[in-house]
Order: sequence, then C-alpha cells, then structure tokens
Amino acid sequence: MKLVNIGNVTVDTKLNDTIEFRDALCKYTDPEIFFPATRNNNKDECLNENNKTAIEICKKCNHEIDCAAYAIIRPNLYGIWGGLTNTDRQRIRKKYGITGLTDTSLSDDDINSN
Repeated sequence: MKLVNIGNVTVDTKLNDTIEFRDALCKYTDPEIFFPATRNNNKDECLNENNKTAIEICKKCNHEIDCAAYAIIRPNLYGIWGGLTNTDRQRIRKKYGITGLTDTSLSDDDINSN
C-alpha cells in the first residue's frame, strides 16, 4: 500500500480493485465530451466547451474521487476521468512519484459493462 495526499484526499496508489461506476453521471452523458482533441502528437490537450462541461459533470458526481484515483494509477487511460485531464493526471503522477499500473486483470470495458 502506498498512500499519497492529493489535495484533500488520500489515495492508495497500489489499489487494484475495480470501482463500481454503474451510477456515475458520465454513464448518462455523451461520451465524446470526455475526450479532448490533441495537438503535437497527442501531447497537448485542447479543451473545448464540451470538455469543460464534462469536468463540471465530474465535479457533481459521487464517484469523482474514486474515478480520478482509478485513472491516476492507470497511465494508459485517455480522456477526462474524475474531472482530471490526462495532463492533470501526468502532473500528479510526476509530483507524487506514481508509476501506475501496467497490467490489470480487467479491461475498462469489463469494469464499465454493468
């Protein structure tokens, strides 16, 4: 177990359990708004108004913290998770020395299929 404080939240960066997202607000929203356009070979995200709306939706969701933590420890995920962009999550991983998981037993499709 490796606990780090991210803002006012303590996150276990070694967490490998699936998180229940069945009632997450993003499940009832157009998924396209959670994926910013990129430039410079997918390094720089270009947020548009829809992406900013997605971040606001995340802020209202009961799963915001769990979702952000889930994505922070999975560097292969793209898009807005828990109100954080990929760039935000990269900064957090760098700041706290989080390497992230490279292999998980379930795919994101398995986790979100219920």
